[in-house]
Amino acid sequence: MSITRSAFRFNLVLIAVWALVFLVTACEDKKAPEKAKTEENTQEKPEQDSATTLKPADTAAKDEAKPVDAVDPTKVEGPVEAADPTAAAEPVAGVPAEPVEPVGEKGRETVMIQADKGEVEFLHWEHQAEIECATCHHTMEADGGKAQSCKNCHGAKDGVPSMEKAAHTRCKGCHKGNDGPIDCDGCHEM
Repeated sequence: MSITRSAFRFNLVLIAVWALVFLVTACEDKKAPEKAKTEENTQEKPEQDSATTLKPADTAAKDEAKPVDAVDPTKVEGPVEAADPTAAAEPVAGVPAEPVEPVGEKGRETVMIQADKGEVEFLHWEHQAEIECATCHHTMEADGGKAQSCKNCHGAKDGVPSMEKAAHTRCKGCHKGNDGPIDCDGCHEM
């Protein structure tokens, strides 16, 4: 009889755990449509807002760049400076280079970056919760505290690393030190 009671109690505990998981999942599912609506209201589609869409760097720069594994991220110190951070940025793909106008208090929640290995969904708000803005937006001080889009310099100005090289050096280096994804499919939607 005690075996039957033990089995009954075990099943009762399993049902309680299942119900708890179901309730938590249901609450998250209710939040997801609200979050999606908020994102729709705060973000324009990438084809309408070129400030969030970065074009792949030219292939000539890629051929001259060192492979990602050849770059030692522990030896990269401080922010990467542009050749002349006060110079006006050149237009990229017919889009004038302008400061990114933030949507909300601290910018976009996500930024979609076009890349040869597949699109990268950069989780901007997640990163800015842990990292100072100027860590990535190197020219903020020279630009009067305004954050520029990466594409305004990377791949657009001479003497500035391509977007691919900059991301693979700085982002991958930081990810290695902070247990972030370092494999291609960790960032690229392949």
